[in-house]
Amino acid sequence: MTTVEIFYDGLGLSGKRTTLAALAAHLGSIAHHQHHRIPQLTVSRADLRIAISRSTYRASRIYDVNAVRNDSTFVSEFDALQRAVGLVFVVDPQLERLTQQIRYLEQLRTDLCFLGRDLRAIPVVFQINKSDLSSGLELTTLRNELSWPDASYVQACATRGAGVLEVLNSLLQKLGIATLDGAERGHIED
Repeated sequence: MTTVEIFYDGLGLSGKRTTLAALAAHLGSIAHHQHHRIPQLTVSRADLRIAISRSTYRASRIYDVNAVRNDSTFVSEFDALQRAVGLVFVVDPQLERLTQQIRYLEQLRTDLCFLGRDLRAIPVVFQINKSDLSSGLELTTLRNELSWPDASYVQACATRGAGVLEVLNSLLQKLGIATLDGAERGHIED
């Protein structure tokens, strides 16, 4: 069985935790485990296991990558980021968070370079979350401000479960993997 690792990143309170919960609801039962440092959603089918991790520590702190490389709270996230074959960057479309998200996206690029990753070789999908907010920025503005080579941008509302499976499927398509239809079983390890 092949294992594919995907990393969900973005600012704190952008909707990463809600997205994983919504994906688990689409894909099956939820099981919580406290022994893992970072939350993970695992989806399995006969030929494939998809392990989806999300940022927690990196998303809530300003840090220098060289200063934290021996900090155990960051090590597990850097390990997951190192193993990830694709990334989903969860975006909060509110104007007041845009500058922070631009900085955080730059931090993600710095972290990936620190890990020796080629930014052009990593498929990325931006999940424009909270699409139910009337105060959100236009998609074209977000595309211009939060850019990545060959990235896709998919609108979603994680609290309603809308668009979260489409985001994951968009990334799977970029990876050349058959998309999920919701019949697969998933569980969250938190």
